[in-house]
Amino acid sequence: MIQKFPQFSVLISVYHKDDPIHLTESLNSIIYNQSIPPSQIVLIVDGQIDSPLTIAIEYFKKKCSLIEVFSYAKNRGLGYALNFGLQFCRHEYIFRADADDICFYNRFELQLSKLLSDPNIGVLGSSIEEFNSIPGDLSRFRHTPISHQQIKSSICLRNPFNHMTVVFRKDHVQRVGGYIDVPGYEDYYLWHRLLNITKGANLSMPLVYARVGNGLINRRHGFKMLKNELLFQILLWRNLHISFTYLIRNILIRAFIRLLPIPILSFTYKKILRNKH
Repeated sequence: MIQKFPQFSVLISVYHKDDPIHLTESLNSIIYNQSIPPSQIVLIVDGQIDSPLTIAIEYFKKKCSLIEVFSYAKNRGLGYALNFGLQFCRHEYIFRADADDICFYNRFELQLSKLLSDPNIGVLGSSIEEFNSIPGDLSRFRHTPISHQQIKSSICLRNPFNHMTVVFRKDHVQRVGGYIDVPGYEDYYLWHRLLNITKGANLSMPLVYARVGNGLINRRHGFKMLKNELLFQILLWRNLHISFTYLIRNILIRAFIRLLPIPILSFTYKKILRNKH
């Protein structure tokens, strides 16, 4: 018997620093290289963008009727863009995708199959395989906890989902207030709230090639990142998502990591925080 899959939306945000070539690769993997194609692609343009990026978007918009583009004048950040885009997603299942990553050919099929097998799951992600220029060039992975129990046990210490791999139920996300503007942690804060009303899970295999170039280490280093981290941890504590013990522990560990010299942080990230297969 052939399994019948539900319709679903894909939600993507684009802003001025995104590369049109990377966006092209991402959209190609979503539109043309999937065993189960999406029913709708909602593309949010977060502020003003340059001509090459505009040309790439217009090309796909004309070529593919599934793409619906929405925009606003001022760059507002990822959380605002995704929350803005939720209202245009017509289907209950919403897949997240980033403008510079590449989906495996069976990503949607495998995740939908898992959701159909366990209707209690409201948010589902997977592992990722990181790459620099060409998928597979690093053989480096970020694995995530698999079961709901493992996710709940680890969420106070680390983000239990790779955001670009997640599919969630629209009504659940709307019930908890959607994405909230917490710079750098919009998704992590959403998971804390979402897992209070529904189950979470991850598939063990990687389903997205995640691009890690473009100064990834630099973006995770320095006082600005540390400030955002501290504000986020305090927010979690004040809203009873973590205990005071976790607050102090997380602040001390993250302060140490954010202020490490970049060469040491880069080594730690590549050799300790990521797994090679």
